[in-house]
Amino acid sequence: MASDRADIHNLVPEVLPVIANRITIPFHPVLKQITNALQFPEPVYHVLDLSKNNAYVSVKTSIMQSPTKNLTLTYVGGTADTIEDSCEVAAKKAVHDLIKKWGILVEDLTYEQCGCLERCGQLYRLKCTELQSIVKGEDRDHLEEHVPGSPVNVRHVFLDYMPLLRKIFRTVAVQCTALETVKHCADRYTSWMIIQPLFNSASKRVFIGPSCDTLACAKNYLAKKVIMYLIPAYNLEIIDVNYQTRDSKFASLRCNMELESYLSIRGRMFQIVEEPAFSSLLIERDEMGHENATADIPTITPAPVKTKAYKHMRLASSSNMVVCQAGPYPVYYKVPTQQETNSKRARNS
Repeated sequence: MASDRADIHNLVPEVLPVIANRITIPFHPVLKQITNALQFPEPVYHVLDLSKNNAYVSVKTSIMQSPTKNLTLTYVGGTADTIEDSCEVAAKKAVHDLIKKWGILVEDLTYEQCGCLERCGQLYRLKCTELQSIVKGEDRDHLEEHVPGSPVNVRHVFLDYMPLLRKIFRTVAVQCTALETVKHCADRYTSWMIIQPLFNSASKRVFIGPSCDTLACAKNYLAKKVIMYLIPAYNLEIIDVNYQTRDSKFASLRCNMELESYLSIRGRMFQIVEEPAFSSLLIERDEMGHENATADIPTITPAPVKTKAYKHMRLASSSNMVVCQAGPYPVYYKVPTQQETNSKRARNS
């Protein structure tokens, strides 16, 4: 019995968790963008110990109001496999330190995802207000929404996606055409390219960027669009500037809290017990009202019982079977033979 169980256990395939491919953005271009935004001189990289591949980067601050307060900030990368890796670690330290000291806001992939989570939480909060207005019988034609403004005295730095796209192409198995750019419509630029994954040569994706006023902007928008396609296609996890920061964690937490609050109010209103937040069914919830408040609750019809047609034919063709139709399913009765009837009479007598 134990061996049989072991054999059955071996037949069941083991489901392993899918591990995402982590790709870290190049931080030395980001550091250069930040120093340019602060009007600092370009950062300079130095070798601290060549035998240990230890490097550091120095950033000179430039304060126009008080030139005597100019400082030189030094960030050590530490021992690494190569000098380039140590320079990347030093650049990453410099980026995070300059962001805290001078209030730099880097708009990268994580920043945009946080913005989507914040907006999603605001919409769930607005939906809760709509439900509460229905319960109170108030007017729902004009729901006021408070949209927070952007912080003041914050320098915005838009991430350059071209270095990240080059790094992704060196990591994943993908083929592409050249990134083409054309100038048209009085100093307007448009970039495009075609992506062909190696695991599916028949699938081609065409990516066309928006029309921009500069060449770098057109290429950057296209690179971002291609990266957004490659992340789910190749299960990539991008480690950028705002990766796993406090704001990104709180944005996800606030969105989940607003969703739970909305489901709680909705459950009390329509007397729904433990409504799941995620479902395999596509449910459309439009503007809610008394006449269509329950129209979005789907009704699942049970699947019909499948019967084997060849079994019906074999049983019906037998000489001692009688088929009677009782409802939607046939019922079979066995007719005893003459020999079975005579033997039964002999036993009774």
